[in-house]
Amino acid sequence: MDNEKTMRCLVRLEDIFRTQWGTKKVMFSACYDPSIPEHKKFQQASPSASFDLVIDNPAVTENLVIGGYYYVDFSYVEPVEKANG
Repeated sequence: MDNEKTMRCLVRLEDIFRTQWGTKKVMFSACYDPSIPEHKKFQQASPSASFDLVIDNPAVTENLVIGGYYYVDFSYVEPVEKANG
């Protein structure tokens, strides 16, 4: 992995909602415990963040813990030429 084109965030799972389509909407935000040294490092790098995901895989959502902390990794993807047709 090219470290110059990657980023890691530490987020907390705020809530999980069931959608009208039977999927789950999960809501994450940057939220750090100042008493944990590892958290301080992330708080300085990405002090504010929030995002929602809709997940249609019960095997994934059943293992999520509201209030739990998670790493989210972002990696740059080189553009791919679209196929004709």
